[in-house]
Amino acid sequence: MLRAGAPSWNAWRKENPKARPFFNFWDFKALGIDFSDMNLRHVSFFNAELSGVNLSGADISYADFRYAKLLHADMRYVVADYPTFWLADLTYADMSHAKLLNCNLEDALIHKLRLVNAEMTNSARQLAKQRGAIIEE
Repeated sequence: MLRAGAPSWNAWRKENPKARPFFNFWDFKALGIDFSDMNLRHVSFFNAELSGVNLSGADISYADFRYAKLLHADMRYVVADYPTFWLADLTYADMSHAKLLNCNLEDALIHKLRLVNAEMTNSARQLAKQRGAIIEE
């Protein structure tokens, strides 16, 4: 289903609104799946390998990325309301132009995370800047 792309995946999610997919421990880097523009709300990527994957434009609200590896991931323009990034590695990921609503990056690894023109609270922006994220306006 994921390999079919966003239109097929999003249609399935619309038909199955209560589904909570679990992709815990999966290696998506090896699978080469393009997650751009997908509805990934409430999806669990606990300890998944997502380094270098394309998540641009995806809705990752309420998604679970605890311990996930997202190094160099393309996360531009994501919508992220209450995602969980506890101990996720977002080193060199790009979240430019993202809507980071109620997004706590406090316990994530965010060295060189790009947050250019990202929509986020001032306190989250300050914390990210202190921890080595790249923030430009």
